[in-house]
Amino acid sequence: MPEELRIVHRPEEVAQRLIPGHWEGDLIKGASNRSCVGTLVERKTRFVVLCKMDGCTAQDALEGFTRQMKKLPHFLLGSLTYDRGTEMTCYPELMKRLNIDLWLM
Repeated sequence: MPEELRIVHRPEEVAQRLIPGHWEGDLIKGASNRSCVGTLVERKTRFVVLCKMDGCTAQDALEGFTRQMKKLPHFLLGSLTYDRGTEMTCYPELMKRLNIDLWLM
């Protein structure tokens, strides 16, 4: 993980939940990892978006998160904070597709 993407480098307005448009993402895995649902929680408002995934791979997470986040108004696409799970290994492509900052825990 690049040092500059570590969560400790998030701007204060993101860390302190001062403005909307900054999200936390995670993956909920079903039995035997055969199904997954992505979750996006907007940090200030706690608004939740569920992301249907076709599977549990990094490519599935990339496609699912991209599909749902592109439906959001542009002003609500500031950044995404995520853990360092293997499902997020495609994070550079997600940053590129959505033109957002990404922070890793």
